[in-house]
Amino acid sequence: TDSPALYPLRVGDWEAMGEKRYERQELGVSVRYQDTRKPDRWMDLYLYPAGVMFDPAFERVFQYSIDEIVQIARDRNAGDVRLAHARTFATAPAAGEGMLGELAVKARSFAMEVPMRDRRYLSVLAMTVRDLYFIKVRYSVEAGSVSDEDVQQQAESFLAGFAEDIR
Repeated sequence: TDSPALYPLRVGDWEAMGEKRYERQELGVSVRYQDTRKPDRWMDLYLYPAGVMFDPAFERVFQYSIDEIVQIARDRNAGDVRLAHARTFATAPAAGEGMLGELAVKARSFAMEVPMRDRRYLSVLAMTVRDLYFIKVRYSVEAGSVSDEDVQQQAESFLAGFAEDIR
């Protein structure tokens, strides 16, 4: 059976502009959010089943996602890929999170600078788990238009706002 994904149509200044439901249900849905203040900027959000997840397993899934993105960027052979550090960040607590202690999933993000189409871009992955679903955000902007820290913070804030709205 087809079950609709419920998600906010607006998160801060970001507005949902399109949705893609994947044929295979385990691939979930992706939603493109556009910045209402800067229409040339968007974030792609992915929701797909995670199952029961504790932080040690989530950390491995997140690292695998980073490795996959970095490998794709390097396989393009378009130039140097500059990696920043991965970090955890705060989101609104999920139901029952307090009882899990160190096993509770910690939201994570990672940034890198990559060459693409004769330009350089700052690209961020931010990810967490809510209600048995992975929530993954991908955000890229042209390098030089904003700092690494600002891009990573924007993706983290968006993910935190999204997670708050679906509580």
